[in-house]
Amino acid sequence: MREYYISNHDQTNPKKVGIALEDMKNLTLDGQGSKFVFHGRMLPVSLLRSENCLLKNFSIDFENPHIAQVKIVENDPQDGIVFEPAPWSIIALLKIPYSRLMVKDGP
Repeated sequence: MREYYISNHDQTNPKKVGIALEDMKNLTLDGQGSKFVFHGRMLPVSLLRSENCLLKNFSIDFENPHIAQVKIVENDPQDGIVFEPAPWSIIALLKIPYSRLMVKDGP
């Protein structure tokens, strides 16, 4: 597995890369509708020093998402926070260790 050192963020280095494409020319990566599911903290795909490349027909997901996106509906110092999760981030929210968070059902 390839590793990169990335300097423009505050996360730890090195970063592992699942699909490392380097020095490619005239490459087409056609996933034909595949869903690539990655595990752990990593960069799913990198494309470096390459020309005329096309990556198409695939999606990228993580077994355990690293972030969650929510809309804060209510923030009460005594009762806690009520929020609506984005549909794609439900799995990440299940791992949040705060006992006072409450998820609002429906819109």
